[in-house]
Amino acid sequence: MRIIDADGHVLEKDIPWADLLEAPYRDRAPRAVKDNRGFSFIMIEGKLTPKPVGKACSFVGAPRSHHPQPTTGMTDPGVRLKDMDLEGIDTAVLFGTSPFLSLPFVEDKDLASAVARVYNNWLAGYCNADPRRLKGVAAVAIQDSVEAVKELRRAVSELKFVAVAAPPTSASKKNLDDPDLYPFFAEAEKLNVPVCIHVGAGDGVPAATERFDHPLYTHAMAHPFEQMIATLCVVCGGLLERFPKLKFAFMEAGCGWVPYWMERLDEHYEILQPTVPWLTKPPSEYMKSGQMFYAFEMEEKLLPYVAEVVGAVALPIDRENRTLGLVGLARAQLDALPRSEREVLEAYARGVNAGSRATGRPVEAILLGIEPEPWTPLDSLLVLKYMEKLLGLDGDELDRHRLAVRVGPEVAAFVEDFQGMVATTILPDRAAAPRPAPSPRWPPQAPPPPPASRSGSRTRSPARTACWRKARRAAPSSC
Repeated sequence: MRIIDADGHVLEKDIPWADLLEAPYRDRAPRAVKDNRGFSFIMIEGKLTPKPVGKACSFVGAPRSHHPQPTTGMTDPGVRLKDMDLEGIDTAVLFGTSPFLSLPFVEDKDLASAVARVYNNWLAGYCNADPRRLKGVAAVAIQDSVEAVKELRRAVSELKFVAVAAPPTSASKKNLDDPDLYPFFAEAEKLNVPVCIHVGAGDGVPAATERFDHPLYTHAMAHPFEQMIATLCVVCGGLLERFPKLKFAFMEAGCGWVPYWMERLDEHYEILQPTVPWLTKPPSEYMKSGQMFYAFEMEEKLLPYVAEVVGAVALPIDRENRTLGLVGLARAQLDALPRSEREVLEAYARGVNAGSRATGRPVEAILLGIEPEPWTPLDSLLVLKYMEKLLGLDGDELDRHRLAVRVGPEVAAFVEDFQGMVATTILPDRAAAPRPAPSPRWPPQAPPPPPASRSGSRTRSPARTACWRKARRAAPSSC
């Protein structure tokens, strides 16, 4: 299975813009400057971006309680690849920072187009450090749709970028469903690349942020509010009907807002359907149709619920492998557990990993219809833990018959295989527990007994008993 960072960022502030821009634009090239507090910004058209202070300010320079670990990976691809190895990331899809996020709001559209060309050339060089793992997202001056089409075509055809970024609005004051943008969307559809909607807090005055000069307020609002507006334009503006093969991704706003917005748009569609005659189905059906994808953070508590509503495949974004599926959701569940409980599960996984072997076609492939890359025992464990939560099954009562009733025989067989693997690998100092004789894939004629209550007695398979005893020894205070 491939782990994909769907919204990685580079930092392009050190590009020698004045040397690389075409001659007519060099005297107006972006340049890195520091404000009176010593924080770095980009100066373009006489303005600092993102906006440092005042109404609709960014959070750059604001006091913070947490700081990311310093790294030069945003400017040095070699360092980034090492960081990706440490974090277990196979592929990174890369957006810019500044002036990338500010580019749509540059008033001089010719200057914006020239900056986009230089940036894309620089990003292509960055990605060339390992084109298999580093994937570029094109910058275009969306305020000039003609030039945006030309640069998109060049970025995909010549530079081998995999997506294009677009804001919900730009210096042109046009929303995404404006007919002037149809040629841009048509080109993206023709090139088979998704349009990634990305907002920059402090850039272009995102929705409602003009009312506030507080960095917490403006950053908290900028991404979700603008993504809701973008979704409204894409769905209710009929873009998915007009461009049926085009895909949209909505970045850096989390995913908790999606079910709410689906329900609210459906409610308005029910009442005001005659006002949008070009729609052939309720908005929620478009939002989970496979043309729209939503980036998420692994620690989001609502992630399992959103996956249930919109489908796990619609959550992570990547052209070649569009889902982390149940494993991603299970890892989110694992990260949300108390430390003591997480240590038990991790000790359990380490025991399995010590003697791993192939487990056959994994449950993720069965349920989601995909073929992930090599599957690890830790992935198997996480899938099982997630399935326990998803199906409402007690962890100690996860037997193959009841699971087969709820999901199907192939999954039940996978669980039985996994339990057999645990029995033969987690206790290398003991004889392997004998595997039970094969039984029918579906439950027997008589229905399985109901699970015992937590206060009652429990029956565990020898394999599960052995592995949980092993986990207890690893973290005795956790059980």
